[in-house]
Amino acid sequence: MAGEKTYLLELLDASLPRYRVKYRLKVYADYVDYGFDKWKELTGKTMRPTVLFVCPSVHELIFCKRRVRAQLATSPYHKVIHIKFMTADKAKQLGFLNDKWERA
Repeated sequence: MAGEKTYLLELLDASLPRYRVKYRLKVYADYVDYGFDKWKELTGKTMRPTVLFVCPSVHELIFCKRRVRAQLATSPYHKVIHIKFMTADKAKQLGFLNDKWERA
């Protein structure tokens, strides 16, 4: 359908080691960048999904945004890849369906 949006939601746990956070960020960024053909094949959708990360703290949110920004800097598709972030407290307060998500 035209205008239909797809979201992938990842909740990052506060107890998750930093190396696992880095790995998850890389996997999602690679998937919406290089794995897009596979996404189209599996879902039949022609638009990239928006990836939403819920971070346990502001500190973790800043780390994640910087990490993803650096990874996507070399991508020719960085303008059409949407990876957004929000803290868990803000998500509880505002809900998921709002425009307060921060872009990478």
